[in-house]
This record gives sequence, C-alpha cells and structure tokens, in this order.
Amino acid sequence: MGMIRKTASKEKIKQAFIVLLETEGFQKMTISSLVKQAGINRGTFYLNYLDKDDLAQQLVNDFFTDIAAILKQDNGDRNDWFSPAAISQIIEYVQNNFAFAHALLNSDLKGQVKELLSQILAQAFLHQHANLQQPKIKQPYASEIVFGGIASLFTLWIQRNMQESPAALLQIIEAYRATPPYQILRP
Repeated sequence: MGMIRKTASKEKIKQAFIVLLETEGFQKMTISSLVKQAGINRGTFYLNYLDKDDLAQQLVNDFFTDIAAILKQDNGDRNDWFSPAAISQIIEYVQNNFAFAHALLNSDLKGQVKELLSQILAQAFLHQHANLQQPKIKQPYASEIVFGGIASLFTLWIQRNMQESPAALLQIIEAYRATPPYQILRP
C-alpha cells in the first residue's frame, strides 16, 4: 500500500510541476506552490525529494534516460545515424509525454533541456556507431551541427504544439540528415 501511495504522490507532484513550470517558470516556483498545486502536504514532498532542484533533476533524468534507452537499443542498419525506427520511437515517446516536454521547453529550463537532448543524442551515437574524434569539421562544432540540429528540430516541434504529424517530423529529420546545409533552403 505504501508504494502505491508514494507513486500516486510522485505523480501528483509531477503534474503540479508541469502546471507551475508552464505558468510560473522554474525560478519562481516554490515548494509551497508545488504542494498546494499537488494537493499534498510538505512532508509528503520531502519524503520524495530534497528540494525543487532535486525534483527537476529526477524528472528530467527519467525523461532523458528513457530517450537514451531507445537510442541504445537501436539496431538499425545505418552505420552513421540513428535509424528511422529509433527516431519514430522517440517521437512517440515525446508525444506520450507531451505535457512534460512542452512545459520544459517553454520554461526557463529550455536551454538546459535542449543541451541535454543534444548530449544524449551524441552519447548514444558514440556508443553505437562512430568515433567522432576526427570528423570533417573540428569538434565541438561537428557535434553541435549534427546533434544540436536534431535537438533543435525536436525542440521546435514540441514548442509548436506538435503541429506536424509524427510522420512529417520524421520526414523533416530524415531530410535534414540527408541534405547538405547549403541545399536546405534551395528550391
């Protein structure tokens, strides 16, 4: 019974975090506002988290751990990029966690979250596919172009309330990966 109650409390806290992130932002958020929004007492909050930074860190880590797991299981037939199947799974995961992702990327945590996504993509890529020590463009610029670009596409899609379908986003990412930058804006 205790584990069910703890899980329910954590879910209430997460939902309160999402609401307050959207309305107040992380910096203005307080433990008082969190517990009031969640409908719990302060003690329940502190049974689960040390403070709001710990809460944010745990929620963000869980989100990106799941994305990293999707990428690490990628057994696509490409030698240098993530497979369309893995990208599709990430799109689906983000859709299923839209409220959280949207709150993060429309808050004062946006920069940190986008950077984390880029790092997760790079780590998974290195883990499975390549040595990025000698790319055609000097590091860290090469990684920023490749992984920062994909992270930016996901970020924009989320911030725009996922206006494009998952299939359309996958098509955009595939075109980005296959098209040299100087050709992207050409007719």
